[in-house]
Amino acid sequence: MDWKRAKLILIFVFIALNIVLGVVLYRNIKGGEVSQETIKNTRSILEQNDIIVECLIPTYTGKDYILQYQETVLDKSKIVGGLLGKDYTKINDNTYEKDTQRLVFPSNCSFEYSDSGKNNKVFTESKNEVGAKLKELAKKLDIPIGEFQLDSFNTLVSGEGSRAVYKGVYDGYSVFDNYIEVDIEKSRLKGIKYAYKKPVNITSRDINVIPVYQILISKISNYPGIKISDIDMGFKGFNVDKDTKTLYEGLSWRIKTFSGTEYFFNATNGESME
Repeated sequence: MDWKRAKLILIFVFIALNIVLGVVLYRNIKGGEVSQETIKNTRSILEQNDIIVECLIPTYTGKDYILQYQETVLDKSKIVGGLLGKDYTKINDNTYEKDTQRLVFPSNCSFEYSDSGKNNKVFTESKNEVGAKLKELAKKLDIPIGEFQLDSFNTLVSGEGSRAVYKGVYDGYSVFDNYIEVDIEKSRLKGIKYAYKKPVNITSRDINVIPVYQILISKISNYPGIKISDIDMGFKGFNVDKDTKTLYEGLSWRIKTFSGTEYFFNATNGESME
């Protein structure tokens, strides 16, 4: 056996193995999680600014992802018929009215229904039952209720009635720009806001997200007195690829308060989002 040649091969194998292990270690460090000491220090800094965080602070610092969409077009006839029934008045192509009820289509994939009077749409103010009622209505309107999940259920600002908010979900991620808001007062349906674009694919990209503790310190510190109830991550902010014309959006951090206010921040650059 050529021991000299075998020795050289082993040396090259050893070097290659160390390079691979080094790359893996670097990626793990780069995409690793934030230490608990950092989280503890973050809470202390926020408390000094009279900001209380009554939830876990996520430690994710991994890759960003992109969610691609397809444009969807609502069946207006089903929406109008399901909410207004017959004998309505068509104000224009996007606005319909009946008695105290008003239905508006801001776009091909969204609608807003409101009633300033007392309609006969019996609903429910029970958190446990509102989902079943909404599912029945969704069948009439031909909207994909299965792609939404309950996100919050709170008393309206007026103090009368409740608001149930459903956010879109896809492959385990929240899709913040897909939503259903249902307002109920005295067991009557008072309003619905709906927006939906069909998610089709999630892909990763070689950019890491900003850990949310940095956003809490640099951005949320400017809002003294708030109490944070939840912090999570999802997709928000529609963009259009110039070449393919494909709709897409990246990850964002969402910070919710007990008062119902939501703050959104781009997860890769930390910029505030509407």
